[in-house]
Amino acid sequence: MNPWHDVSPGENAPSVINTVIEISKHSRMKYELDKPSGMLRLDRVVHTTNVYPGDYGFMPQTVWDDEDPLDVLVITDEGVLPNTVARVRVIGVLRMIDDGESDDKILGVYEDDPRYSDTVDVDDVHEHRLREIKHYFETYKDLQDKEVTVTDIDGFEAGRNAVEKGLRLYDEEYK
Repeated sequence: MNPWHDVSPGENAPSVINTVIEISKHSRMKYELDKPSGMLRLDRVVHTTNVYPGDYGFMPQTVWDDEDPLDVLVITDEGVLPNTVARVRVIGVLRMIDDGESDDKILGVYEDDPRYSDTVDVDDVHEHRLREIKHYFETYKDLQDKEVTVTDIDGFEAGRNAVEKGLRLYDEEYK
């Protein structure tokens, strides 16, 4: 089984999506999907002292401009284990350019976490937490001498549109 191709994107996509977690919150280990096997592989240890500001993974049956599955950052208080499939409520999108390519990340919260039951848009997230997320992605590759630019954080509708684009690009490539 390959989680990229064999896990459903979710019955309520694009609003609530299945997400395969690769990296737990507060980790410095950058795991990444090994596309041919479906296993997680250690891509690198983050070169800075920064830790992931949320659980990080991908949405199955999507592809983005960088030819990887659509990335998802889950705002949470507790990290879950890698290779967990979870239902994530889309609340927005982090617009990012990594090495000259669009590398947007869906922002979401766990659909089944009552602490975030009222979080439906990035406007519902404390401004400082959004600044932390933006700062993380702006700086996590600094010591690798790689340039990353976060251009914006957009709300729910933009997040939904990004999910729809990721699903469409996947269908064009793989179906």
